[in-house]
Amino acid sequence: MRGERVIRLPNVLINVEATIRKLALDSANVFMTKHAVKRLVERNLTMTQVYRCLQNGALIDGPTLDSEQQQGWKFSMQGSIYMETE
Repeated sequence: MRGERVIRLPNVLINVEATIRKLALDSANVFMTKHAVKRLVERNLTMTQVYRCLQNGALIDGPTLDSEQQQGWKFSMQGSIYMETE
């Protein structure tokens, strides 16, 4: 790999799923974009399902810096209906 440039991730991104799961334990740490809220309504999902997905789901896109809204990092996660207990 001689001549290739290595880009190091900030420490917070190394274990991003673990960080998301930990933060999602407190709903005060979760902020939804307008797009996310729109999709939540379209898909008939509850906030409980969103929190469960954040706590147990898999990261499928991102994280990327949200330069449009300048509200921090944005990402997509995917969960399973089998996580439901209600």
